[in-house]
Amino acid sequence: MTCLAALFAAVTLAISAMATPRETAIELLCFNIRYDNPGDGEHAWPHRRAIVVETIRDQAPDLIGLQEALPHQRRDRGGTRERGCRRWCPLR
Repeated sequence: MTCLAALFAAVTLAISAMATPRETAIELLCFNIRYDNPGDGEHAWPHRRAIVVETIRDQAPDLIGLQEALPHQRRDRGGTRERGCRRWCPLR
């Protein structure tokens, strides 16, 4: 097993050395949107939704990590799919 792992590592290194160097960047947005608490008054989700969606659209990240997002808040993506977001992948 160790020999096989070493062979795999050597082949991987050889292939990567032959590849044309290029820069790959991934834009990541980590965003604590705060859970929907109706008791928040003027800071409740219905009043924050537009700014959250606008921020995500403006940043146009490749990957988004949402904190404190409830299921209905994750669904409230407001057209971000049009900007290339394919799907939500909750990590729970």
